[in-house]
Amino acid sequence: MFTFIAPYTATYRIVEADGIKFDDVKESDWAYDFVDFASVREIVSGIGNNLYDPEGTMTRAMFVTMLGRIHGNLGSYEEHSFSDVEEGSWYEEYVSWASHNGIIKGYDAENFGPDDSITREQICAMLYRYILFEGCETASGTLEEFTDHDLISDWASESVSAVKGFEIIKGYEDGSFRPQGLATRAEAATMFTRLIYTLLKNR
Repeated sequence: MFTFIAPYTATYRIVEADGIKFDDVKESDWAYDFVDFASVREIVSGIGNNLYDPEGTMTRAMFVTMLGRIHGNLGSYEEHSFSDVEEGSWYEEYVSWASHNGIIKGYDAENFGPDDSITREQICAMLYRYILFEGCETASGTLEEFTDHDLISDWASESVSAVKGFEIIKGYEDGSFRPQGLATRAEAATMFTRLIYTLLKNR
């Protein structure tokens, strides 16, 4: 099949590629196409033993790493200020890149919380900053369409609105957004797939 692919490069191109199959992601699953799309581009990866763990949660380190993979060449930046980011860790260069470019801000100047599970509103904040970093024009969505819009933190409302406007995130069947809910790995693959199409449309 012919697909868009962007592993470790900011230039999107069309190549012929076969999907990566995981034993725990079936073709009948709602997220199958999204996991397939993101995994074949080396944006998301499995957890070993040919498993993807679609219902597992994402950490903040995982998410910023995947944003870096979408971007491509990270360049070299001065050391970040986070004391809880282990030197030489698999995610350190991605944290440095994202911190330098204003994509992440951490809980404060010294704490990023790399191993913390990432919430849906935190995801929106990172996605929105990344979209602006890539030079895309902003968008806006109506937060009142979510039944729990009043639970969205003030600091996240602009980001959630923008990411909703780009149709990268959507609510659940019951109409809620669950801003403090933890995003699953299946949901993350879905968001990254929609993010790529957003970048393609807005470049």
